[in-house]
Amino acid sequence: MNSYGQINIDKLGEILKAQPDLIKVVEFKDGTKARMVNFSVFSTKKPDKFGNTIAVKVNCPKDKVRQDVNYYFGKMKEAEDKPSSKHSAQQEHQERQGQTDQHPGSQQFDPEDLPF
Repeated sequence: MNSYGQINIDKLGEILKAQPDLIKVVEFKDGTKARMVNFSVFSTKKPDKFGNTIAVKVNCPKDKVRQDVNYYFGKMKEAEDKPSSKHSAQQEHQERQGQTDQHPGSQQFDPEDLPF
């Protein structure tokens, strides 16, 4: 499933300002550190007036949930699966070169390439 949408950076900032303990400092294998926040992406029961059917929400442990904080900070909708012009051009190039890859542009995933 491919999706697209918007997140409200100001709203995310408000949530994290109200509960800074939701920010976790993570140290990566290379020694660099980053501030991270856990969030969830999930389907809504019905679309909103813009057709969004997916919500984005900061994860908060049940014992730390505050009634005065709205943890939602984004909305998304499912994208239609259609090949992009870049994908089509790449596929056409491969066909001219005699290459027939079932998944043009796909790369082998190596978890060792991740920084953490």
